[in-house]
Amino acid sequence: MKNPRLAALWPFVLSLLAAAPAPALACGPSSGGPPSAAVRRDDLGALRAELLAKAEELAERAQKAQANVARDELYRAILCIEPDHKEARKVLGYAKGKQGWTLKKYVPQKDRGKPEDLAAIAQERSSLGVDFERRFRAALGGEGDEGPARLDAQRRELLAVMWFGDDNIELRRELGFEFDEEAKRWLMSEVLAARADRAERKELLERLAQEVPEPEATEVDESGAKTGIGFFSVFANDRVLVCSTGKPEEAKRLLSILHSAPEFLSESFRRSDPTLDQKWFVYDLANPNLRRQFYDNHPDVKPEDRDRFANSAAITFGFLALCGSGDTPANRYDCISLSRVGHYLRQVFGVQVERGWAWAGLSTYLSYQLCGTRLTQWIQDTKYSDGKAKDLGERLMDPKVDWLLEARLLMEDPGRAPSLRTVLGRETKDLGPDELVIGYAFCAFLFEGRRDDLCRILDRMREGQTSPQAVEGILSMSVESASQRLLEWLQAMTGA
Repeated sequence: MKNPRLAALWPFVLSLLAAAPAPALACGPSSGGPPSAAVRRDDLGALRAELLAKAEELAERAQKAQANVARDELYRAILCIEPDHKEARKVLGYAKGKQGWTLKKYVPQKDRGKPEDLAAIAQERSSLGVDFERRFRAALGGEGDEGPARLDAQRRELLAVMWFGDDNIELRRELGFEFDEEAKRWLMSEVLAARADRAERKELLERLAQEVPEPEATEVDESGAKTGIGFFSVFANDRVLVCSTGKPEEAKRLLSILHSAPEFLSESFRRSDPTLDQKWFVYDLANPNLRRQFYDNHPDVKPEDRDRFANSAAITFGFLALCGSGDTPANRYDCISLSRVGHYLRQVFGVQVERGWAWAGLSTYLSYQLCGTRLTQWIQDTKYSDGKAKDLGERLMDPKVDWLLEARLLMEDPGRAPSLRTVLGRETKDLGPDELVIGYAFCAFLFEGRRDDLCRILDRMREGQTSPQAVEGILSMSVESASQRLLEWLQAMTGA
């Protein structure tokens, strides 16, 4: 990848779930009765308004009857139709700030009303749910209209209906929800999978860090010595030799990251790193001005590659050799980790730079797990199309910034956010800050919530399918519906 430039932020650009999938939405009418011929497509707005009015009225009655569980479910239905509904947000524990609605604290409520009142509310809620499901399905299209657009619209409308009634388990699962025994409520299957994945990943990374052998001081390898560079800190273990011009503790930190990388990637994807049992030779240049000397003299670098390599922050070359450089240790850890991850994705899944969302988004996400930073970005100067984009690019450099929150806020501003379909079609060289962060978020969504699907998508892309074709074929939904699902996941994971 080509050199330079992240708008004065980071001068060099690197060259280079196990959740069950939610089934496709059913198209036919529910068991609540046959579709009514009187209900037409253009009645959807009226149906939404009627559903909202019924939900508000029944929620108010549930409040008076102290049917608190039903009340909260009804308010969730209301938010599907009217996201800024103040009373619903308040009851469900949200507060509004500069970044929109944020979940502060929600405490599941218990019913405290009389049994007969609770039963009456439950019966009416369930009856309304059956009736509205039938009417919405009918309004969303008839025979011969089975395309993705209808399925997407059907899912969008039925989300509100889902919160009516506790016995519509089939509908909830159809829409990709599972019951969380701990929280005692229904959540997106990808949210539950992501929470489990994060806990397991934390344990995995802690275990791998403990298993790194104590590095031994050693000599520079023969090829590194031929560069004429004074590598002051040279350490090795069974998997990695690190030759660094930096401090000993910096070389040891790099060795730890790179020793953990192949096992982390192999266990995460359940596909072995082909270099797991082979030794890597890593050259860490604390002074970027040494790059030219290094590449001009290392025997494994071809003459025709020297200029390109000298303009790269990090590059893999030869047989398992990797060189990285930067002004700070953090920058070097970051770009070298990113290069190592990129090598795995290229070897195991055939991911190439032309697939920008996967190459830049997934490698950045995985590298972040290993080194804890995202300092090497795939953004070109020319992609700062406006002030907001430049501000976003600068914020992304801050380690404290939550990239998933940034993606959510961007996607909640449809006038500014690029569509997921646009992002899936971008090459790495064409990514702007907004496209990078959405691609990153989509990779996080798939990795944490639908890991098996992510692997299958990458496999299909390697076989020649376009990114949209692979996504739609594996997820059984349109890219637009996947985008909506991504936004809902981001909202749940960032407390919206």
